[in-house]
Amino acid sequence: MPWLEVTKMEKKIKFVGRAFDKLESFTELYREFGINTKTGYKWKKRFLAKGRLGLAELSRKPAGNPSRVGQETICEIIRTELVTGQR
Repeated sequence: MPWLEVTKMEKKIKFVGRAFDKLESFTELYREFGINTKTGYKWKKRFLAKGRLGLAELSRKPAGNPSRVGQETICEIIRTELVTGQR
């Protein structure tokens, strides 16, 4: 008999379903699922906000790049080069 494999999404759905059960201790629940309390509350909050779609993995890519030069700065550099004739 093969081992039953559980996906991350199935684990999240099962956790959230049980997290709303007032009979279970939240502390015992997150220990059983091998997650920390911060993650448990995050999953619960996302589920309340967006349902099952809120439990999907989100990109960890930063929203912006602080070292990226802005478009206005690039335009100003080009204008300055055109006026002064330097490159």
